[in-house]
Amino acid sequence: MKKLLLLVLIFAAVIAFFALGLHEILTPEGIRNIRPTVREWIDTYTWQIYIAFFVMYVLIAALSLPGALIMTLSAGAFFGLLWGTVLVSFGSSVGALLAFLSSRLLLRDFVTKRFGQRLGAVNKGVKEDGALYLFVLRLVPKRRVYAKWKRPKRYDRNMIVIGSGAAGLVTTYIAAAVKAKVTMIEAHKMGGDCLNYGCVPSKALIASAKTVYQIKHAGEYGVSSSEPSVLFKEVVHRVHNVIAKIAPHDSVERYTSLGAEVIQGYAKLVDPWTVEIKLNAGGTQRLTARSIVIAAGAAPFVPDLPGLKEVGYLTSDTLWDTLLTCEELPGRIVIMGGGPIGCELAQCFARLGADVTQIERNPRIMMREDEEVSKMAADALKADGVNILTEYTVIRCEKARRR
Repeated sequence: MKKLLLLVLIFAAVIAFFALGLHEILTPEGIRNIRPTVREWIDTYTWQIYIAFFVMYVLIAALSLPGALIMTLSAGAFFGLLWGTVLVSFGSSVGALLAFLSSRLLLRDFVTKRFGQRLGAVNKGVKEDGALYLFVLRLVPKRRVYAKWKRPKRYDRNMIVIGSGAAGLVTTYIAAAVKAKVTMIEAHKMGGDCLNYGCVPSKALIASAKTVYQIKHAGEYGVSSSEPSVLFKEVVHRVHNVIAKIAPHDSVERYTSLGAEVIQGYAKLVDPWTVEIKLNAGGTQRLTARSIVIAAGAAPFVPDLPGLKEVGYLTSDTLWDTLLTCEELPGRIVIMGGGPIGCELAQCFARLGADVTQIERNPRIMMREDEEVSKMAADALKADGVNILTEYTVIRCEKARRR
């Protein structure tokens, strides 16, 4: 009912906008014709006109109706620099907020259903760093920032997207859906971290580890429990089968069919509008675009520890392919890092039967979460047999040794 009511209100507002001829008034010629009349109204009904202008600006901005630019210029002409700036600044912000809220109400279920897996990382980032996202997105580049570069007279593309991870795929999909001329550049695997190294493989492994846990604890549900036999090679193959099943949705072929251009190569920014691409097939290519989206992701951090290179190590980029060569589950595993990914892997491997030690250089695991969440995670991991070593644990052991 809420969605239906909102759609009716939007439809009615749009019809009223054109029926009242506001689209003809909100033109340079139309504003010039009504300016003397508006000036008289402002002198007679000052605050009423200020409020009426503000409400009208908010509605036009919220509904993305034609005329926002003309109203912005008119605000200065009618109300002067100070009040014109105040009205436009607050009006555009409130209008944008209403547009976001209405889009969220009307399209949230559709977008979540269509892009749920890919949006997981974005939603997590907003939850953890929402304030940072807000302030960064509100920054408007100043003209002087671009003064040292020459803007192209023409652009090869409407948009260039660097990276084909969750953010890059969604951005490219939306741009292609509105018929923009968009190019997505990926140097490695389509789908990025989420498909190949993060969300998809880790959740597939979690499902297998959870099954092992449930069999062991089946007695809690009135079912005879038993000690499961883990076929680790089959578990790893299942992880890769899950990746392969989802991969076509993130493939070059699919996005090409949607109307996007996909180039496989390494992108480098030359200036704010130009990208140079070192093509995987050899050679280079340069493209210009009005908008460039950088969704290149990140690489695993490897600490500079004595002897680490000599003994060998795996990262999230190399783990899943390396496991394919393992005939059975490694007996002992050390996981460095106490964040969400480290905790997931520690619990999974412990439930599958490995002797797992998890090391975190901070005083506790899950440092970015609340103390209560950190404690719950630590208790759960210890219950599954994970040996957790933190800065606090090491200091406590060192003091005990000295005594």
